[in-house]
Amino acid sequence: MRTTARQCALQAARLIAPARLPPIIPNGILPYESVPTPSDDKSSLLTSQIHDYIDAKHKETQVGDIFRDQLGHVKGLWLSNPGNYQQVFEQEGEFPKSMKPEAWKIYNEDNKCKRGLFFMEGNEWHTCQRIVRPLMLSQKSSYNFGIQLESLANSYVESWGKRKKLRNLEEELYSYFLEGLMVVVFGRNYEGKSKKQIPRLVGGVRGLFTESARMTLYDPYSARKPGYPGHNVWRKFSSSMSGALSAGEDIVNENLKNCESGSLCANLILAGLSISDVKRILIDLFLAAGDTTSHSMQWVFYLISQKLEIQEKIAQEVKQVRGCIHSFTSQIPTLKGAVKEALRLYPVAPFITRVLPHEAIIGNFHIPAETLVFMSTYTSGRDERFFSQPTRFWPERWGRRDSNKQVGVSHPLASMPFGHSTRNCVGKHLALTQMYLLLSKVLESHRVTCDNHEYIQYKMRLLATMNEPLQVTLTGR
Repeated sequence: MRTTARQCALQAARLIAPARLPPIIPNGILPYESVPTPSDDKSSLLTSQIHDYIDAKHKETQVGDIFRDQLGHVKGLWLSNPGNYQQVFEQEGEFPKSMKPEAWKIYNEDNKCKRGLFFMEGNEWHTCQRIVRPLMLSQKSSYNFGIQLESLANSYVESWGKRKKLRNLEEELYSYFLEGLMVVVFGRNYEGKSKKQIPRLVGGVRGLFTESARMTLYDPYSARKPGYPGHNVWRKFSSSMSGALSAGEDIVNENLKNCESGSLCANLILAGLSISDVKRILIDLFLAAGDTTSHSMQWVFYLISQKLEIQEKIAQEVKQVRGCIHSFTSQIPTLKGAVKEALRLYPVAPFITRVLPHEAIIGNFHIPAETLVFMSTYTSGRDERFFSQPTRFWPERWGRRDSNKQVGVSHPLASMPFGHSTRNCVGKHLALTQMYLLLSKVLESHRVTCDNHEYIQYKMRLLATMNEPLQVTLTGR
C-alpha cells in the first residue's frame, strides 16, 4: 500500500499525542469541522431523491467534491472525486467496513441470524473472502458451465421471441440471473423444483428492498415496538426479509448434498468451510444476485432500444464471433462498452461506502476515526472531468487508443459499478458473463424497441431502479 508524506505525518502525530488531548493535525491540513456543510432543509427529502440531492450539492461551488451532511439519522462525509476515493481505499485498513442498513442489522440480531460475506467483519470476513473471492472472480467459475449458461440465455431469448412484447421484463430478468447462479453454484443438474422457488425468492427480495427504503424514514429500534412510528413498515420489512431468507435457504438445502464437482458449492466445501458457513454465504448470494443484475440489465435494454445503430454494430460483431465463451467477450467491444455505459450512467449502487478504521487525511481535511464515507459514483460517473460528453450513451468511449488509454475515460475509479478493493462484488464476473451472453443472443436475432410512453427515470429504492416497469418489443431480423 502506498503511504504519502501526509499520512506518515498523521501516523507520527497519532503516536506522540496523548489520548486525552485533541488530535494533532499536520500543518496544511484542515480540521473536520472545516469541511463544508449544506444548510438545506431536508425534512421533505424523499428516499427516492437522495442521489439527486447529493449530486446537486456536489455541483455547488461552495460545497464541491467534499462535504459532510446528515440525512435522517445517518451522518457522513460525501466525496465525488475519484482521487479522494483512492485516498479512502488506501486508508481503509486490512478489514474494510462498509455501511449496513440499520434495519438489516437489527433483524439479524433479533433473529440470531448469521449472514454471508456482506455482513461479516474482521478476521471472519478475511478468512471467508480469501476462499470465496478467487472461486467467484476467476473466469473458470463461469467457463466450467459456459455451455449451460449459453443454453440458458438461448432458451430465454427463444421464449421472448415467440411473445415479442415483453411487459414484465424485470421479473423475467430476475429469473434468468438466478437460474444462471444456480448453474454455477450447484452444477448442471440442480433440482428442477428449485426453479419453483424463484418467484417466491423474487417476491421476497423485491419486497425487502422496497420496505428497507421505507424503513430509512424511521428509527428501526423504536419501530419494532407496537404503537411506535413505523411499526407497520417494520412488520412488512421483517416479513419480506424472513420470506426471502426462507426461499434462499430452501434452494440451498435442496441442492447442497448433490452439488456437482467443480461447482462453487463443491469447491467451498473442499476448501474447508463448514456446511453452516457455506449455506449462509450461498443464501446471501441468491438474495443479492437477482435484484442488482436485473435492474442493471433493464438499463442496458432501455439505452440500446434508443440507438438502433448501436444494435446493428453489436449484431455485426456477434456474427463475427468464432469459438466458445472463453474468447467470446474480447471479440465484442461495442457490446461490452454498452454494458459499461449503462452501469456508469445508472449504477445500481450510486454510493460506495466505507467506515474509516482510524484517523485519515482525505483531500486537505483531517477525518476522525469511524467516519462513514460515501463515494458518490453516480455524480463522478457523469462528471465531464472524468468522462468526455458524460451524459451521452457512447459505448466506444471504453475502447483503447494506441497509447492503451481509453477513448473517453480519464479516471478508472470514476465509475465503480461493482465496488473496489477487497470489498468489491464477488459476483462481478458471473454477472457480466450473463449480461454479455443475453445481450448478444437478443441482438443476434432481434431488434429491441422501447414501448414506454414516458421518459424512464432513475430512482432510489435502497438500491437504484426504474420509476416504472420497462416494456419492450422484440422484432426478428
